[in-house]
Amino acid sequence: MSHNQSIIIQNLTYQNPKSQLVFNNLNLTLSNIKTGLIGKNGIGKSTLLKLIINELKPTAGSVKVLGKIGYCPQDFSCYHDLTIAQFFEADMKLQALENILKGSVDPNDFAILGEDWNIKERITKQATKFCFNIKDLQTKIGTLSNGEITKLWLSKAFYQESQADFLILDEPTNNLDKTARNILYHSIQTWPGGMLIISHDQQLLELMDQTLALTEHGARIYGGSFSFYQEQEKIERAAKELLFNDAKKSLTKAVSSTQASHEKHEQNQAKGHRARKKNDQPKAMLDFAENRSGRTQQTLSKRSIRLINTAEQELQQAKSNLAIDYNIQVSLPKTFVPNDKIVANIENISFRYSSAEPYLLHDFNLTICGPEYIAISGDNGSGKTTLLKLIQKIIEPESGVIKVNITANYLDQKLEILDQQLSILDNYKNLNPKVSNNEAHKNLASFLFRNEAVLQKIGNLSCGEKIRAALACVLLAEKPPELLMLDEPTNHLDLENLRCLESILKNYEGALIIISHDQKFLEKLEITKTIYAPFV
Repeated sequence: MSHNQSIIIQNLTYQNPKSQLVFNNLNLTLSNIKTGLIGKNGIGKSTLLKLIINELKPTAGSVKVLGKIGYCPQDFSCYHDLTIAQFFEADMKLQALENILKGSVDPNDFAILGEDWNIKERITKQATKFCFNIKDLQTKIGTLSNGEITKLWLSKAFYQESQADFLILDEPTNNLDKTARNILYHSIQTWPGGMLIISHDQQLLELMDQTLALTEHGARIYGGSFSFYQEQEKIERAAKELLFNDAKKSLTKAVSSTQASHEKHEQNQAKGHRARKKNDQPKAMLDFAENRSGRTQQTLSKRSIRLINTAEQELQQAKSNLAIDYNIQVSLPKTFVPNDKIVANIENISFRYSSAEPYLLHDFNLTICGPEYIAISGDNGSGKTTLLKLIQKIIEPESGVIKVNITANYLDQKLEILDQQLSILDNYKNLNPKVSNNEAHKNLASFLFRNEAVLQKIGNLSCGEKIRAALACVLLAEKPPELLMLDEPTNHLDLENLRCLESILKNYEGALIIISHDQKFLEKLEITKTIYAPFV
């Protein structure tokens, strides 16, 4: 591993295939430290990574990489047809080994294999570093879950023999359970080289040496972890709000000054008219005064237009610099649950998907009382989602009783409550048919879908916008749920939409059951109880 690894981006301009300008004259140098890359969805974070690894070509400018790069993408679709052996670039060696074990004495087989006689064990051991058990190296990547594919990519990036100098990871925790996340955190802490990681995982971002924020205004590096960035952002926002308020005052002052000047001029004109009616001054003098008044009026008009235009431009500039406030303040009194109310009672339930499989729940008991906030924790496949489906009666237990005493709603990971082909507004009205059009617009606006934004199709929204739309449809209903169940709602959310979700749930007054591996997010929600899967 080299100690001089760096990534140097000079005058980078990139237009996407739709001819949209993503980067314009971007300059950036990343050295041998850990960098967290943040920014809202669609701003160009993944595009920047693809430009660095040479998957995309700049429209202008250059990207220079000193050292070897390891990479873990967010989208695995183009790798689905590969076998695990091909993924680890070991298929030829494995074939040569198989030929030799079958009796081949072909020198070419021995040349291909070299000294790598334990290649099967080496790859299997490499994958177990991230708790993935490879059963067959000929398994197609496309048959694995996204969590399993992520584990393969991370094991390849961190533990390959010819280790990379610089690791580039795109949302690596999105599909990982708690155990795998903790392994990743440890791997990041002990990694000796440089890193560039796109993430919304605040626990991961706290492990970074610096934070690179991408916005509409360009790229900026903050010399610390995510909490340092947050403090700096607060200071900058306060300064921008001050400028915005000053600009509003300046515009008000410019309008008032203009009105005062016009009123004074009109008073002088009225005085001249009165003097002309009295006919006690020479006509030439009155004509001169009237002409001068006309010229003054023109000068005042030009000056007023210039003054107000300048003030309006300064206000627009200050407004454009002011980031959108993603905190949602909305009253949800209909979701209120008294402290002593028994929300749900689960008695001795058992469930398994078939008699050949182990129980995911066995003699499991749970009582939810009042507006409890309950987190469900556990590894992927341990029965977390199954419990929510049982409570919602999507599936039935093998034995035991589940009694829910209040209105409940479950939002699954795919948000199937929403019709992807319809607009946000149409979805809201379909789910709430008694609400008027004006009331629908008003309710959606309180969840930051204002004006024409409500006409966007669900299928065209980001993940964060979809969860926000689903929560608007459910929580602002005529009879909203007093028990809300959410399954991995933070997956694929950028930090802005994560802030939205936090603020919405803080306004919720009912009971909440949430599946999430994002520990920082759960801490902010002030979870009252955590239960652990499997429930046996």
